Order: sequence, then C-alpha cells, then structure tokens
Amino acid sequence: GWMLTRLKPKPGEDENKKNWLLFKERDLAADTTLNILEARPESVKSGRRIEELVAEKKPPRLPPKPGSLKPGALPGAVRGEPPSRIEPQLATQVPKP
Repeated sequence: GWMLTRLKPKPGEDENKKNWLLFKERDLAADTTLNILEARPESVKSGRRIEELVAEKKPPRLPPKPGSLKPGALPGAVRGEPPSRIEPQLATQVPKP
C-alpha cells in the first residue's frame, strides 16, 4: 500500500504551507531479507557504480547566461513575477481510474 504523510512546517514558515511525502509501505512483494544496496549498487539514474561516478568528477556546471533564455519568444508568454510557492496537486480517491 501507500502512505501519504503531511510534514509540519519548519519554524518560521507559513502555518498554511502543506508539504507531503508519499511512501510505499510494505506489501506482499516486499523482501525484508534483501539488502538493496548490496544487490543493486549501481545508480538508478546513470546505471553506474558510485566508484565510477567519483572517479569521473565533472567540473561544476555554470548557470545559463541571462541572454540564453528567451521566455518572451514563447507564444502567449506574459512578463510577471513567479509565484512564491506552487501548491502540489493532492490525490483524491476515486472508484476506478
């Protein structure tokens, strides 16, 4: 099953701010004897082991130059301030998808 957990706001944060975590709980397919770090030590993202990633050490990425982003070229783009926070879409229970 799944567990949806609401986090308390950090000290000084807006009390109305709602942060959530979605956890996969134990189920019939769960194997408590399996150590996933030993069984599958490779990176989920790259498929490589941590030793390969550390040895490769890439230079830090530079932020894009301000002139390289052209949001005004997008159809319907309107200049404005970004929202301070975007509320996540909450899941709702339905009988069938």
